[in-house]
Amino acid sequence: MNKEKETKAKPKKDKKLDGLQAKIVKLETQNNEYYDKLLRFKAEFENYKKRMIKEQSLAVKYAAESIIHRILPIVDDLDRALIAISDSQDPAKIIEGVKLTHQDIKKLLDEHLVHEIDPHGKPFNPEEHEAMMTIDSSDHEDNHVVEVLQKGYKLDGKVVRPARVSICKKND
Repeated sequence: MNKEKETKAKPKKDKKLDGLQAKIVKLETQNNEYYDKLLRFKAEFENYKKRMIKEQSLAVKYAAESIIHRILPIVDDLDRALIAISDSQDPAKIIEGVKLTHQDIKKLLDEHLVHEIDPHGKPFNPEEHEAMMTIDSSDHEDNHVVEVLQKGYKLDGKVVRPARVSICKKND
């Protein structure tokens, strides 16, 4: 009778063991599939990053292309002005040509959201101005811009070149 119980118990244990082994095999297969997917996603992501880096570098490389196309006619105008200077005796024509070229450049800058910083007579602002010298003057307010030595510019509100200025410093 003891042997009978053992033989009945063994098949139950064997069935249970077989079921667990089958489950292990299934889980290992599933694990391998997930691992393969992970490796593919990782490779795809690496390729995506490389593609984005390449596209960014091309975008940076060719970002200036449109503005260069707009600047080249202005350079052509300046070339013609230089030729006109040597050929012409009429200074009024030369001055007019330079003024027109200057207007073209200002218009181009304005179209690209580049604007002058006008600090004259305003309080010194270190974010927009670079103090090149100080002047002791009773005609101007202390720490205000007296003279603009070089214009400054902003690109869409961001300072790309601070204005170089002289400021009033009163010595009391």
